[in-house]
Amino acid sequence: MTPINRQAIYKEFRRIGRITYDLGYNNTHSGNISVRVGDKILINRRGAMLGFLEDKDLVEVPLNKESPADKKASVELNSHRAILRNTPAKAVLHMHPPKTIALSLIMKSVPPITVEGKLFFRKPVPVLALKNATASLEMEKALVRILKTHPMAIVRAHGTFTIGQTIEECLRYASMFEDSSNITYLVRLLKAKR
Repeated sequence: MTPINRQAIYKEFRRIGRITYDLGYNNTHSGNISVRVGDKILINRRGAMLGFLEDKDLVEVPLNKESPADKKASVELNSHRAILRNTPAKAVLHMHPPKTIALSLIMKSVPPITVEGKLFFRKPVPVLALKNATASLEMEKALVRILKTHPMAIVRAHGTFTIGQTIEECLRYASMFEDSSNITYLVRLLKAKR
């Protein structure tokens, strides 16, 4: 069994959570972070403020079954559990980046247009248009399907789910993509003003 270094994980959750808040990718109470350690998942608790996490905001739950602790975990726990169970990911980051969300409302997939975006995202990121885009079985299945071949999926009007081997890797993909989405947004705005 893999030992859990809870203090190190908490520090990383706190660091990444604060970055997502400071960059405006999450509001005070949005987004979730999880990591898989052996047959366990550590995830932020339901209603936690990602930008101001405390040690009590980390919830440990089993990877492969439900538990009483699930009730304390983020409402998106089942999506994180499905992703961590069915992809090679060891970490999942869910954010609400504004420009990517805006583009998800008018596009079926969002292409990266910056040099860095194209380097890490070789093809457009799919936008999932779901009937129930929060904590649903429909969303879990759609996310797993996309994240088996992409590092990120966009849920229309809801946000991004990014996978990686570390939370920082997830943030790297997500922030790079939001930067590209910002440029796409600006280009569309400039073209509309001509």
